Amino acid sequence: MDRSKLFDTVRDPLFGGRFAQPQVDGIDAILDAWDEQGLSDARWLAYMLATAYHETGRRMEPVEENLNYSAVGLRKTFPKYFPTDAIALPMRASRSASPTAPMPTGWTMATRPWATAGGFAGAAWCS
Repeated sequence: MDRSKLFDTVRDPLFGGRFAQPQVDGIDAILDAWDEQGLSDARWLAYMLATAYHETGRRMEPVEENLNYSAVGLRKTFPKYFPTDAIALPMRASRSASPTAPMPTGWTMATRPWATAGGFAGAAWCS
């Protein structure tokens, strides 16, 4: 892959004409992993880059999220997805530091993957 052509192509439309060094480093990290794995379908590479771009807010580096929501906080922040405690309480438990034990204070695990794959299993998989 011609990396300089890729950077030249996305610099203006996606990054406002210039890159910050962490953006370059992040894109290079994805491209390095792509090369190391011997992957060849450019559609998958486009998907990975687009997902990182979207999920990191154009930062192209891992983002730490605070997932400390109570069931009430889930319902207030995401009413479309958590209209009742019956939905919010099991979700809160599944996102806690232990996959089996609910945390009385809400979500306590922070995730740092490229694209958020929250919860115990997601964070472990992305580590």
